[in-house]
Amino acid sequence: MAIAKTKLKELRGLFNNFTYRRRVARDAEERQRFNEKIIVLLLTVDVVEGADLMVRSTKKFIVDNLEIILDVVDPQPASRSLSTRRTFDMPDVEGTYHNV
Repeated sequence: MAIAKTKLKELRGLFNNFTYRRRVARDAEERQRFNEKIIVLLLTVDVVEGADLMVRSTKKFIVDNLEIILDVVDPQPASRSLSTRRTFDMPDVEGTYHNV
């Protein structure tokens, strides 16, 4: 979890850098790279298991922070879904996309 917290700190540093955030807003490739870093960290944190309250609270803290950053960098259109969680398009076996 310490490595994940360090990566979160790096991403928040980039996110809080006004110049970098402006570049992300204008450059689709840079925005994609930044989004991928966030998603990789989300997936990494999701794999971590632990029944300890500290592990669970740290995971929740990291996920909440990453979702806030992702919502600002790559906002999703409002939908009628009851879920407030973000969905990601994942390729299926045949190469077409579906929501997870």
